[in-house]
Amino acid sequence: MSCLKCTCGCDGLTKEALAEVINATDRVTDFINHQTAQDMFVRRIYPDEPDTYQPQASGSRAHKKPAKPRAIKYLEYIKEARRLLANNQASEDDYKSFADNIDPGLADELCDCVDREDHAARAAVLEDIIKEYVSRLGETSDYKKFQVTLCDAYKKKYP
Repeated sequence: MSCLKCTCGCDGLTKEALAEVINATDRVTDFINHQTAQDMFVRRIYPDEPDTYQPQASGSRAHKKPAKPRAIKYLEYIKEARRLLANNQASEDDYKSFADNIDPGLADELCDCVDREDHAARAAVLEDIIKEYVSRLGETSDYKKFQVTLCDAYKKKYP
């Protein structure tokens, strides 16, 4: 018996629910539509911790939270592109703020469409952004390790 709990939350899932999450991670396109899988991924890869740690009584220094992993950034970009795609009322500033964070080539395409007020082209670019970052997310070592971790957890919990 282990005294440590998994940080992703897989230990709190039923056999069927864990199998569903594992199946959702087989394809990144399924993963981005499965909120439980996304939540577990974020908890596993980039746990919710305060931005800084308070110094301990021993006088140790405060530590900053580590930099956000690429996989988490990619997931955030996918979510934001999907939000913008679904939101016809998004402002020009919303698009430009998003563009500031993504790949410069895709950002330029998006800004050009926004400047021209070409809604069809803007939607197509947002779809391209989603496809690009889905591909990048699936290639990250964090995503691959998460898949392996889930399968290992399943095998240990349900031999």
